[in-house]
Amino acid sequence: MTQPELRIGGPDDAVLVGQMLYDFNAEFDQTEPPAEQMGELAGPQLSSGEVAVVFGPGDPPDGFAQLRFRLSLYEPGPDACLEELWVRPHARGTGLGRALLEAAMELARSRGATRIDLNTSVDDEVARALYVKCGFTNQESPRTGRRCSTTSATSEPALRRPQRKASAAACTVATYAGQS
Repeated sequence: MTQPELRIGGPDDAVLVGQMLYDFNAEFDQTEPPAEQMGELAGPQLSSGEVAVVFGPGDPPDGFAQLRFRLSLYEPGPDACLEELWVRPHARGTGLGRALLEAAMELARSRGATRIDLNTSVDDEVARALYVKCGFTNQESPRTGRRCSTTSATSEPALRRPQRKASAAACTVATYAGQS
């Protein structure tokens, strides 16, 4: 299988980020906020580097991964949060999701991130399986009427952080901190 052509988005892609987020949300019948608003908000965050995006091939792109970076109080590098990973329905099953995830992981590493956190629905078994295949870990923690998960992984045990309990409203939280 050939690797899809991916590209890192920049500040000039703010409108496209807004549209991709809108399209992703619309798949789940959420059409607020509008694409224009999300694009306006994305511009300054893309410019500052707080947010980074990897786009899949196509026009519009067949998928995207969106990362948010934040300073860490535990380690010298930033933490990264994979806020969105989405592939359009017609491109699912092609390996694009994995390619986007791996590119986002490499981008996070290149910026000095020592961990990536993410949240996903507990019933999204396809996404959860992809994250595990790519080195994320998941530890189930049942709570009142819900399945919640917290995870932590690291290539260096000395950097392992204490586990915090998931709130009852949490879904799946997975963490990757390994090396490629």
